[in-house]
Amino acid sequence: MPARASNLLAIVGLVFVLGPGARAQRPGGAGQPAGSARAADTNVVVTSVFLRRDAVQQATQQLAAADKGKPQQGGILGSLRRTMTGDKHQVDAAKRVLGQQAVPLESDGRTLILVIGTDADSAKVVESLSGVKRRVRVAFVNREFADGVSDNTVLKAGMAGAVTDVGTNLWVFLPKPGVKHDKPDHVLSTKVAAPGLWNGLFAADGDAIDVNQLKSDVAQVKSLVGKRDTTPQPAAAPTDPAGSANPAPPSATPAVGDVVIPKIANVKVLAE
Repeated sequence: MPARASNLLAIVGLVFVLGPGARAQRPGGAGQPAGSARAADTNVVVTSVFLRRDAVQQATQQLAAADKGKPQQGGILGSLRRTMTGDKHQVDAAKRVLGQQAVPLESDGRTLILVIGTDADSAKVVESLSGVKRRVRVAFVNREFADGVSDNTVLKAGMAGAVTDVGTNLWVFLPKPGVKHDKPDHVLSTKVAAPGLWNGLFAADGDAIDVNQLKSDVAQVKSLVGKRDTTPQPAAAPTDPAGSANPAPPSATPAVGDVVIPKIANVKVLAE
């Protein structure tokens, strides 16, 4: 067989094995380890969560039916509002489904921390948890992921979502023996994810406080305080003991704004 034909058959066989390749692959199913953000700490495990399209659609229809009798804003203003904030029913439905899908992830007694955002958001949270002593599960919801079965993009909540959702994209579910809850105990922002946050939050939940981390936080605060501007400022000019500008000399003709002291004691009048 000619070498060129042999190479062509090898390429065809490789394509057949790998499949049509340019499409992104799902990084594991819900509750399975995420391929892009795996924690090195054995106390912390990372899983991916995908919102089921059918569940979100059903919940959206239920919420819309419940609001059917309520007046809805229509016309151009209503359309603009939906463009900016997204379909309220769909966004609320997506968050409801997300809470429901979080329940099975609490079954092993771990603290569940749900991150809604990008790979960078997930990596930041995982890194901030590297020193925790309790068992934690980070459930990552990639807001950019969508396929024929799942769609996480509904959590973007319109054009304004990129700004507003960043303040509520970190959900913390604290373990409660015998209780599975679909609503988080704390709703925070990934921007505040730091070792000091978890030290205080988990200590409030019964963990022993990490003294070393506390000392590190105090030292950091002292360092920031020490960086304040210590440049000496010029001394303020002396002012009149009475708290006012110097009065005009008795012989001078008062100008607009000059302070005139009449013969009445302790009374000052501005010349007009």
